[in-house]
Amino acid sequence: MTRELETFRSEVVALISKHQGNRDFNTLLSSILADLNELSDSRMNAREILSRMFTTLNKDRANPFDDRTFTPAFQAMMPIAMSTSELSQLLEILRTQVYVHSATGDFLDELGVDHNFPRFEASPRVAAGITTGLVTLDNTPTPLPTDFPIGSRLATRDTGVPLIFEIIETLDGNATYRHIPEEPFVNGDIANAYFGELSQASPINNFVSATITATLRPGQNREIDEEYKRRFLAFLQRKAFAANVAAYKQFVQAIDGVYDLMVFPCWRGAWHVNISIVGANVEPVSQEFCDIVRSEVDPRVRSGTGFGMAAVGHRVNVMTPEYQGFNIDLPLVLRAGVTIGQAYPIIRQIIYRYIDELRQAVLDTWDNTYFQSFSGIDNSPIQNKVVEFEADILSITGFIDDNRSLFAGDTNAAIERMLKTLEHFPAALQIQTHTFEVLLQPQFIGTRILQEASQLVFSVDFANIRIDGGAWINGFPIASTETLQRLPKLETLNIIEV
Repeated sequence: MTRELETFRSEVVALISKHQGNRDFNTLLSSILADLNELSDSRMNAREILSRMFTTLNKDRANPFDDRTFTPAFQAMMPIAMSTSELSQLLEILRTQVYVHSATGDFLDELGVDHNFPRFEASPRVAAGITTGLVTLDNTPTPLPTDFPIGSRLATRDTGVPLIFEIIETLDGNATYRHIPEEPFVNGDIANAYFGELSQASPINNFVSATITATLRPGQNREIDEEYKRRFLAFLQRKAFAANVAAYKQFVQAIDGVYDLMVFPCWRGAWHVNISIVGANVEPVSQEFCDIVRSEVDPRVRSGTGFGMAAVGHRVNVMTPEYQGFNIDLPLVLRAGVTIGQAYPIIRQIIYRYIDELRQAVLDTWDNTYFQSFSGIDNSPIQNKVVEFEADILSITGFIDDNRSLFAGDTNAAIERMLKTLEHFPAALQIQTHTFEVLLQPQFIGTRILQEASQLVFSVDFANIRIDGGAWINGFPIASTETLQRLPKLETLNIIEV
């Protein structure tokens, strides 16, 4: 920015210095400065600026300067007007870069630094698998689980361009692999999706096989502007404090491999938090990765003690959504000369893009629901249920007291301990239940196809679009609760040519 201003200043000085002998130089300079000070937010072209300069310069002059293109005044002032126009455009660009909602690229990153809220950088996939080598037993080479050297490189099969994984840990043939992306900002979705056999990318003694069987930590691309901006604005609007919902979202999303999450507080009463996480492209993650996140948030062996990120006393469960598959029957009329084979992949891609938006909508819908709703409303997706702890515990102690012969040890001490717990709980406790849904709209599918594939599709029979055989007028529901979240997934697309 400093270089831009210095360049502009030097250009102005060079253009007007030759007119210093002119008795009207001071007037000319004053008009230039006035135009600079009066620049508006809108971009002005050089002609508009030059007109304003002549208007200021000729104000109250008996002999106004000639503003025709061949005159010395025009030729002297036009380069200045052009430079001023460039500065005006630069100021307009810079103005859009000082606000989070309109900033881009490095400017957006610098705003994140100011708020200590950085962009997520790319992180590689970490996978688990097994390694097998030849081991000599009784003079006979036998394939057995074998530890390969740390740093050994292996390549995927049947992925077009092979993806390289290196071994970062191995024990008794159980290996941990890390994907090595070719580019620092693109990990590639193929790396997350690959399971199966690996071949040698560098020589390994006695190599027989290596296999990827599970994902420990999914790879994640560098966060693009739109994703970063959405997360940034949510951070500014909902401040993280202590162990509120915003705090859970902030520190769990900072774990490599977590693209986004839903937080269900009080799902089994106070101090119980359920978190549902997704990986890149809003895809479900493995149970192994859920366990890793759980160990960082609230270690299972010390649950509720505050040894993880969770607050002292909070017990956290980590899960991942399930797919909700569906089938679409799409009747349409293709344009003359277009075949279904030509139209199918393009239409399928359009529908996939819509499904990707719906997956993000599942996350956003719950997030907005929690912050905008409150309990006590009959139709609220967040409902409170009262649990009578005292009555439950007293009924248990009564059963023990009536059946002492069935229990070994000091039953009086057991009853005392159970009654003592009443001091730590209210007589009644509220447990929240959460239910919400996102609708897949058949009308949106048809409209998008007409908008984005108009060169292939002449018309769509909106009334007869079927999802799983039904004519869902109000939309096909994708329902979720605090114990099960569903993400839409297209199973089959049947294009019917009318």
